[in-house]
Amino acid sequence: MYRKGWPAALGEAEFEGHCVLRIREIMNNKITILLFFLGIFFIINNAYGFNGTFTPRISFDEEYSDNIYLSSRNKEHDYISSISPGFSLDLPGQRIGATISYEPSFVFYKRETDNNTIRQSAQFSGWSNLGKNTRLELNNSFMKTEDPLEEDDLFLETGEFLRDPDHTVRQSREPYYTNTTSLNFTHQFGAADFFRMGYTYGLLQNENPEDDDNKSQIPSIGLTYWFLPDMGFETDFSYTSAKYSGTDAPADDSKEWQGSLRLIKRFSRHLEGFINYNHVIMDYMGDDEDYQVFDPSIGVNYVISDDTHLNIGVGYFIQDREESDGDSGLSLTGDIGKTWDFKRGSIGLTGAMGYDEANLGSENLGFEKYQEIACTGEYGLTQRLSTNISYSFRRSQYVDTDENRTDRTSSFGTGFRYAPTRWLSLNLNYQYNTVTSTDRENEYDENRVVFSISLVPERPWRLGS
Repeated sequence: MYRKGWPAALGEAEFEGHCVLRIREIMNNKITILLFFLGIFFIINNAYGFNGTFTPRISFDEEYSDNIYLSSRNKEHDYISSISPGFSLDLPGQRIGATISYEPSFVFYKRETDNNTIRQSAQFSGWSNLGKNTRLELNNSFMKTEDPLEEDDLFLETGEFLRDPDHTVRQSREPYYTNTTSLNFTHQFGAADFFRMGYTYGLLQNENPEDDDNKSQIPSIGLTYWFLPDMGFETDFSYTSAKYSGTDAPADDSKEWQGSLRLIKRFSRHLEGFINYNHVIMDYMGDDEDYQVFDPSIGVNYVISDDTHLNIGVGYFIQDREESDGDSGLSLTGDIGKTWDFKRGSIGLTGAMGYDEANLGSENLGFEKYQEIACTGEYGLTQRLSTNISYSFRRSQYVDTDENRTDRTSSFGTGFRYAPTRWLSLNLNYQYNTVTSTDRENEYDENRVVFSISLVPERPWRLGS
């Protein structure tokens, strides 16, 4: 069986036959599950009389990269063409509803033809109101790609991720896929009182034999309760079980318990103060050193307006390792966000800081301290022509590594969008990506230019009665 991609040169009939075989292979994998959910909700649509909408789309991309393998030593450039048909299906309802989307991309490399492949992106989001104040949600997101800088497609239409994005360094063009499923139950029993439970199952599968595959299970439970009009508390507990495989010496399996308790004082409708305690217990099933994290803090949560918020906690954390000296210091956690809207454009600014576990991505690096900032801007030059600009920076310090590795990742982008009609858009974008690291093998810089043509109907097609 052909492992990935297709040969550099195929006749028209051979190419058509090969594409049919590849599509059949896709159908026998994750898309079968997607179509199963699709069939269920078509039945529900007929039974309950949903008025759904269907939106087909297609895009054609031409990309140039001067460093496709993200190497600091041997740079290889290439031209990459892709054709991406897709669709979105929205089935809203009063008590039950769902959104389904799927987009394959047929990818052709001009020089490195062994990288030819079919990328995939599929999402399912379903919900049911079990009662007036009780809601059940089921979400699934699947992504398969060979692009090491592909943005994680693990988010919902709300912008929330099903799991934390991977900020570690991936340089191989070997295909990999991620799949994340989450089931969440929420019950509101007061004006601002909530009980919640959740379960998330995730996996990462790499075709590169040097990368660890992983599977994770994360059950969680939480409670928000206001015992006085201006006093309340919030508590959350989660357990993460991670298992690794795929290489001769995979990372140690691990179990992580994380709990937090926050006492909240409301000073006004927009301003809250809090005292918080967070505790982490990391237990490795091998030679890696176990540790605990003790992190008390105080802070404020200030929602100035719908487009401006400030959530900052200041404290002191202690990472207590089982044998060796751990890490400790000032703990600054939280995030900020501000959007400025103008007549013909907008500017957005976000920032965050804190600590996390870098254990479920392309690299397994353990305890991470990070700071990040991002800025985006858009401006309409004319009614049909607009421009955009973006910048992001993240500093990640992995204190469990032998040399206390520190990565600085930044990305700058700018581009133009021209829409001659409401259903057709032309996009030209430039992006500069770079990583500087104390581990020189992970350093690189890349210039990337993408021209794309997108076709989307002006109005979605209506389904049902």
